[in-house]
Amino acid sequence: MPSHVDCIVKLGGSAITNKNSFESCKKEAIHHAAQIIAQLNGKCVVVHGAGSFGHFQAREYGVSNGFHGSTVHEAARVKMGFCQTRTSVTMLNHIITKEFVDLQIPAVSLPACGSWRTANKEVEITVFTKFTVC
Repeated sequence: MPSHVDCIVKLGGSAITNKNSFESCKKEAIHHAAQIIAQLNGKCVVVHGAGSFGHFQAREYGVSNGFHGSTVHEAARVKMGFCQTRTSVTMLNHIITKEFVDLQIPAVSLPACGSWRTANKEVEITVFTKFTVC
């Protein structure tokens, strides 16, 4: 039997974080979104923006520019910036997932990191072409 998704909900980074305040989330907004999602029937995928989690680090280290053609030092700096960006976004993802689980919503995190890559700021390869939502 093929898997399907009944709905996809995106929680915008500006809606769930204080975008101008480093790693500052809007816990009430996350809680409210989780309450609404708890009322949905069927299979739902929730994705979210980063807001104040990750954008500060990505900007500081020039992560969106990549590191190809850079010096070894520049490439190492961008790679470290990517790691710091990813760590920050993962913290927000944990906050959201924990809120869902606390409200008895069976939620697990499936990070997009590693499932696709970009070149020239365009998606180049999607590693996962099929997924199952439980």
